[in-house]
Amino acid sequence: MPNRCAEERLLYEVAAFAIGKDSTPPSSKVVRPVTAVRLAAESQWPLTFHVAGRPNLLGRRDLLRRRGDSRKGQHATRYLLRLPRRLTAKPGRLYWDVSFTAKVVACRRHRQTFFSTALHGKPHLLIIAARQRKR
Repeated sequence: MPNRCAEERLLYEVAAFAIGKDSTPPSSKVVRPVTAVRLAAESQWPLTFHVAGRPNLLGRRDLLRRRGDSRKGQHATRYLLRLPRRLTAKPGRLYWDVSFTAKVVACRRHRQTFFSTALHGKPHLLIIAARQRKR
């Protein structure tokens, strides 16, 4: 007998994987300090962006957690978040991911469930390069 709850949760997890895979900028993107960086992803569910200094802090002690601004996307609603320049001011690494909540109807009590793109692999990495010294 199939477990409808597990099947429906798996569909949402596949959707979370696809959202993470198509998010921009791509992982390991290198930017200069104080660069305006825009995070983006498309989804039929409202997306929240999480930014942290270490991957294990995502979703728990974020430097920034904010719902993205919505616009019409190519396949679904496109959510955008411009990072504050204070987060890109110093050289280092920032980790980010995207999450959404959905009501899993096939599960008992139809709970709202949290789905993160980072659960299906590593979170995205943004590298802020050191400033080049003038010679």
